[in-house]
Amino acid sequence: MSMTREERETKNYIQNKLAEQGYPTYASILGNFDLNLTRDPNTVGFMEPGKGRIVLNRGLDENQVSVIIRHEILHYFLEHERRLLKKLAQEHNLDFDKVDDNSLTDLKRKLYSNDLFNIAADYEISNRGYTEDDKDDVRNILLNGQVLTGLVTEDDHPDWVDLSVEEMYDKLREERQNQQQQQQQNQGEGNSDQSSSDDSNDQQSDQQSDSQSQSSSENSSDSSSDGQSSKSDDQSDSDDSQQSQSSSSSGGQDDSQSDDSSSEGDSSSDSSDQSSDQSDSQSSDSSDSGDAGNEDTSSQPNSGKNKAKRPQIGQKGDEDTLAKEDAEREAQAKAEAEEYGEPEEDDLSKAERLERISKTFADSEAAKSAQGEASDKIYKERAARAAKDAKKYRSSPIRRFVDNLNRFIKNEVGKERVRTWKRTDPRYGTGPIVRKGKMRTSNGKIPLINVYFDRSGSWDSDKTKVGQDAIGTLNNYVRNGQIKINLYYFNTRIHSEDPGGRGGTSGTPIMEHIKQTKPDNVIIMTDDDITDIRENVTVPGAVWLLFKGGQSQNLIDHIHGQKQTSIYNLD
Repeated sequence: MSMTREERETKNYIQNKLAEQGYPTYASILGNFDLNLTRDPNTVGFMEPGKGRIVLNRGLDENQVSVIIRHEILHYFLEHERRLLKKLAQEHNLDFDKVDDNSLTDLKRKLYSNDLFNIAADYEISNRGYTEDDKDDVRNILLNGQVLTGLVTEDDHPDWVDLSVEEMYDKLREERQNQQQQQQQNQGEGNSDQSSSDDSNDQQSDQQSDSQSQSSSENSSDSSSDGQSSKSDDQSDSDDSQQSQSSSSSGGQDDSQSDDSSSEGDSSSDSSDQSSDQSDSQSSDSSDSGDAGNEDTSSQPNSGKNKAKRPQIGQKGDEDTLAKEDAEREAQAKAEAEEYGEPEEDDLSKAERLERISKTFADSEAAKSAQGEASDKIYKERAARAAKDAKKYRSSPIRRFVDNLNRFIKNEVGKERVRTWKRTDPRYGTGPIVRKGKMRTSNGKIPLINVYFDRSGSWDSDKTKVGQDAIGTLNNYVRNGQIKINLYYFNTRIHSEDPGGRGGTSGTPIMEHIKQTKPDNVIIMTDDDITDIRENVTVPGAVWLLFKGGQSQNLIDHIHGQKQTSIYNLD
């Protein structure tokens, strides 16, 4: 293959883009490939190491191109084909390292007889090679009016993000087998209904036959009619037979096409490509009852002619369109070489380039570097997100309050430290004196929290909602009967129901109410309007003061918790 000047410039741009993104190994590997662009709406992108080229759709943006190139390179370095072939060999009691070429071809036939390989491989690349930005990029690939799916593991299987390609292949195969069993069950129910209908028709037919046999004068006409009917039935059977044969032939062709596209796997030489092609042509002969390859792929969404398929990364689209573009590209590249005096790549140079590609994909150090760059980007992204979350946490008083509240209650509910002979004091563990140790045990006490929300004229319901959402995080403890929360509202007096925002603000009624109800812990949400408190109040647990619209120093000075007093300014 050749490159046009446009494609050569695009390749240089993408190499620089990869290097800037922190993927120098990928940029270097791309340097050994021709980069071709296609308008085929059924082609996203694929790699042909044996031909030394990568083909990408023109409709992709630069970030999507970066992801797809790294996606294809990772397929090789993660050794998806080898790992899954080894898995299949073990399932068939074969020593993979001693498998001959014929057995390997047979294993490939069983592997490529369905699309589960590509799905599992794509999921592992998502798990090990995609940053969050990468995932967003591939979620937005739109070609031929279709959005690509199945490229981000957690979109389909959130609980698979830590699984290997082998584990996901097993789960996908199990899913496929369950679907087949369900289809067979549904078909069986349908056949049962049809059988009942046939029995009814047979009875009706017998009655008609008896009626006809009573009238001998109609025998000749009946015979003539029966002859026409028989001829019609025979013709119908013949048509059904031809249709079945045609369908079978079409199904086999579809399977071959599906397998051929799947065989763009991880081989890095022409000989392995040919071996895969040979195995694909035999895929319809698969008889392994234990493998999902036996399914009728004509009923699958991705089966059928290439034009009916949903575009997938790594698979070719329409062969005729790509072949036509290749011929046009060769002619254009030759014309540009003559016009600009640029030398064309000779056979020796191309052979050397293909050899470099082959060696690169066989190089363990290159594989280590490529995987390391991918994992390093993911690690840095997660670290950056954690730092951002930490900064957001530090700048969010309400989040700090929620964390503090939940942590305190978790340590308080139904537990206390007591001395017991069930545990000895470690300070005296080796001496002649043994003393009781301490341990946390249930004290049977349910902490009570009184919550007071300001609902004076200077306070609106939106402010109150902030506090209500924060308190709502304790609902699990309330449902489990571990704590009790009493909610009150106040202006110039205490209300059990929300009175609406009206009236002035007084703190003394809060203090009097706390003395009467004796809560273990208190939460008060208000502003700076409280100035009337003259008497101190202390609760046995914690006090949380949430201020929005200024702090009341008067309130701060007169209420405390024996274990903790915390103040949060929510402005």
